[in-house]
Amino acid sequence: KTISLACKTALKKAAQKFESNQIPTGEESA
Repeated sequence: KTISLACKTALKKAAQKFESNQIPTGEESA
């Protein structure tokens, strides 16, 4: 089965959030 576009978007956003969390900046490092 193919992954739906919504799923792909959610996974992409989650990946971006994870990557950004790897580089703590300012108050977001909490």
